Amino acid sequence: MPAIRGGTFGAIRRAMLRTLGPLSLLALALVGCGDVLDQKSCTAIGCNSQVSTTLDLTNVGDAAGAKVVVCRNSACVEGTVNQQNGQLSCSFQRDGSFLGPSCNQAFSGNALSFTYTLADGEAKDGDTYSFKVTGKTGGTASKEGAVTYQVSRPNGPDCEPVCSQATLS
Repeated sequence: MPAIRGGTFGAIRRAMLRTLGPLSLLALALVGCGDVLDQKSCTAIGCNSQVSTTLDLTNVGDAAGAKVVVCRNSACVEGTVNQQNGQLSCSFQRDGSFLGPSCNQAFSGNALSFTYTLADGEAKDGDTYSFKVTGKTGGTASKEGAVTYQVSRPNGPDCEPVCSQATLS
């Protein structure tokens, strides 16, 4: 059997590469670009709309057992600062939902970090928040003010969810 080298087999192979090469590149381009065929390509990253702040507890004294009041616009939630294993956190009266306020001891210093989680679409620029901790001896720490939310779409510009975050300074 004669060795096939170059000749007819080589010509066939070159013709196939000339034809399939551009088609392969087109196929790769289409795979990497979901919107080419009117199909959205979204990832599945989750997020929550929320407001955050930190309160310095220096004036509160012993924070364990302190009273906490957190308000969004005119709706207020009361809670208590708890201490377990040397770490501070808050418990709030709520209906079992994860929405609303929560707090944990801040990583630096004598402070509490608060997060107020909102339902989708609930955040409105100009919302006012008030965070107040009152110690057993009457010392207080508080912050209040209106916020402007920053909107993010972690899965892409045309993908859900849409989340709004703000920090009360």
